[in-house]
Amino acid sequence: MTLIKCPECKTEMSDMANACPKCAFPNKQNNIQNTKRKNTGYGISIICIIILIMVFAFYWYEIRPTKIIRQCHSDSKIEGVSYNDCLLKNGIDKKSLFR
Repeated sequence: MTLIKCPECKTEMSDMANACPKCAFPNKQNNIQNTKRKNTGYGISIICIIILIMVFAFYWYEIRPTKIIRQCHSDSKIEGVSYNDCLLKNGIDKKSLFR
């Protein structure tokens, strides 16, 4: 943080100030820095949201069916439940397993 001179009235002001305290002349350097800082946050947020969506999709279409299939195998051996009925009850169509 340094002191700079206002281009309009030549009064010393902080380089972090938005405008000159005496004549209210805008400090263009500070406004440009603030604009750059604000814009970078949106990009990072969008990337994080995309990554979260990809992780959820991977879980929903790859890991979840595998867990259900394992559970149905064990249920059909232990409880005598039909394997196909177990899959259908959990929302998995047997035809979709062999894509």
